[in-house]
Amino acid sequence: MLTRLLVCLILTASVVSADAVRLKIHGHGIKTAELTESDLQRFPRLKITAVDPQTQQKHAYQGISLRELLLLHGMPIGGSRRGDGLQLAVRFSASDGQAAVFALKEFDAAFSKRTLILAESIDGQPLPANHGPLQLIAPGETSDARWVSSVNDIELIVPDPAP
Repeated sequence: MLTRLLVCLILTASVVSADAVRLKIHGHGIKTAELTESDLQRFPRLKITAVDPQTQQKHAYQGISLRELLLLHGMPIGGSRRGDGLQLAVRFSASDGQAAVFALKEFDAAFSKRTLILAESIDGQPLPANHGPLQLIAPGETSDARWVSSVNDIELIVPDPAP
């Protein structure tokens, strides 16, 4: 009886941990997708080196190219360097309420050579609990304001026009 209980607890724990990562991608003119950890495992991984703006220490991060993730989910990256595409933005939100906004063009290779990733590991180890399971890494920024930890929502938005 005790053995069966332990097996049930282990199976339940593995199901909970396998579904622990949830990422919603939605917004203006795109189909909503809710990704799990197994969905994210299908994406190729990139390794980048970046200086953490908060600690000023260089780290090796591994994760998913945000450019590829956004393209695959219908965000209109590329095309004209003028017009409507310049007015779109992507908001990255976290489970603790932190959020940051990037112009959609920041993910366009014709506009920026910078590689932004959704990291899962730092220096070969899983991200610490206060940053993971997914953290937006924005190399080259002098502030950590847009390095969103615990990302769980990506939304394509049309910012309100200036008055």
